[in-house]
Amino acid sequence: IASTLIHRSAALQATVGVDAALFSAGTETHSVVLFRESSGRANHAQVLVHYQLELAKRSGRPVHRIILGISEGFARPRELAEAYRQSKLAAQAAAVDAQLGELVDCRSTGVYQLLASAGGGAGAWADSGSVYFRALEDHDRNGELIPVLELLYDNDGSVQDVAAKLHLHRSSIYNRLG
Repeated sequence: IASTLIHRSAALQATVGVDAALFSAGTETHSVVLFRESSGRANHAQVLVHYQLELAKRSGRPVHRIILGISEGFARPRELAEAYRQSKLAAQAAAVDAQLGELVDCRSTGVYQLLASAGGGAGAWADSGSVYFRALEDHDRNGELIPVLELLYDNDGSVQDVAAKLHLHRSSIYNRLG
């Protein structure tokens, strides 16, 4: 209960005076802030900094890294659950890949979108709602792109290693990616 109250009150205080922040809530592990859709990220950055300061003050210990995951915009309340899922995915991707930064848009998480939903096979990620997934699915007519992307990820982007594992020439890998 104490942890939930800490996150809840830190989020509330972090959003005071930020007109783009419509709602905030806290759980025992994280907080959720609902923003008006905007093209800039200044409001997100402001809340992120204030949240980190408030969390440190309320928990009584330094907070070294706070991540804010941002979903795609949505217009209908029933899309809120999907927006939450996207935000959580962005935050989780940034937690394992520090290069993504602390303010992470779900559209910039790249292969992590695929990895987060790969358990159900290629059809599982089709319902993610991301325009990038729909574009990827449209271009993977033969079902060859997803395995290549997974192998590229597993081999740190080495086309030579992927080609060797698939017993293909490097140009075939480049053609599939193209």
